[in-house]
Amino acid sequence: MMDNFMKLVLVVVLLPVLVLVTGCIGNVSEPDISPEDLDVSYEVTEEITSEDKLMVDVEVRIEGPEEYYNIDVFDPEDERVGTATISSDEMSPDGTTVNPRMNEPVSGEYTLFIEAGKTEEIEVFKETFSYSPEKDVQDKDDEEKEIDFEDGSKGIFYEVHGGENEVYLFGSLHFGTEDMYPFHGKVNHTLHDSDVLGLELDLTEVSEFEMMEEVMLEERNQVTDIISQETFNKTVEIIDDPLLDRTTLKHFKPWYLASLVQIYIIERAGYSPELGVEIKLMEKVSDEDIEIVGIEDMEDQMQPFYELSDESQEIYLEHTIETVDENKEVLDQMASDWKEGNIEGIARYRNITQNVSTNGSLDGFEEAILDERNEQMAAEIEGFLDSEEEKTYFISVGSLHLVGEGSIPENLEDKGYQVENMYE
Repeated sequence: MMDNFMKLVLVVVLLPVLVLVTGCIGNVSEPDISPEDLDVSYEVTEEITSEDKLMVDVEVRIEGPEEYYNIDVFDPEDERVGTATISSDEMSPDGTTVNPRMNEPVSGEYTLFIEAGKTEEIEVFKETFSYSPEKDVQDKDDEEKEIDFEDGSKGIFYEVHGGENEVYLFGSLHFGTEDMYPFHGKVNHTLHDSDVLGLELDLTEVSEFEMMEEVMLEERNQVTDIISQETFNKTVEIIDDPLLDRTTLKHFKPWYLASLVQIYIIERAGYSPELGVEIKLMEKVSDEDIEIVGIEDMEDQMQPFYELSDESQEIYLEHTIETVDENKEVLDQMASDWKEGNIEGIARYRNITQNVSTNGSLDGFEEAILDERNEQMAAEIEGFLDSEEEKTYFISVGSLHLVGEGSIPENLEDKGYQVENMYE
């Protein structure tokens, strides 16, 4: 259980690299399949979410040979507005259903396009269909209901006093589900009235290729030179992704393999990095004049992992694998505590991470990944508090950075600032 905090930290940082990796695996032969081999049916379904947003899915059912299929939906302007994939391990002889979601749908002619294969793709289905929204939805400019939604998720939420500027601290989870939203009205109002959204890392500034250089082993080296074959086999079994085969995985550093395992654990538990709190906050300010800044840079985020010895990386990966069966319950409880704004509940997971130091090979790891970064981020936030720019700052960092001994609030209080719970 001690690895759960590390999962939260790594998912948001490493997701762009995962996207890059899955887009760069090559040399797969052209699939031996024709359109006549498939039976495809589809239906457009609509749903109004708790935020009064229209969600439109194209429910696609495919019967055919076990293959890898990529399903895309294109809007009347020929822009891709929905996508989904089906891999061979998900296929059933009786048919498999997948639901690519259409983003911001409008009335008009849409195209459903299906290709087979991983890299050497061939077209196996293409058909147009007409769509017009049937359900009444909230006007995009009418956000009052969402903003005033007092039953929304609270999160860990503080206001900091004693500086020249207003600063708010909001604890995030780097994964999520649809039912974690909308946010509580206080969160919405405060974000809406802010000038700056500060995140642990400004994802728009992430260089995917630079990260690849950091997570890959040197040329001709393999991870099985560092970890046992048994540990590697277990890693491959858990990831079980057709786009990340054994040959590719052998060239990643052990700590990065652990992060990949963590991503797949989270997704299989029903959560998604794409529904993480940071992503939702960025979406909410996308149409507003709110600046996004990073509290840390990539070096700050990854430094604790750079410093792990080969032995420590193997132990870290082994611990991650050992906790696979425990994680759904832990993630569900953490999400529940976050939605309720339960500071004591979230702090329990800070205590869990302390178990990482019980093995001598990982001594100092928790201090580096939590305490040292907390001090650095508190110093950055102090700069916002005392800035002469007269701005309001909404700062969102992982929830575990805001609770317990050595947290960011405690660091700021030690500097003479007052930190108050927004819900008290």
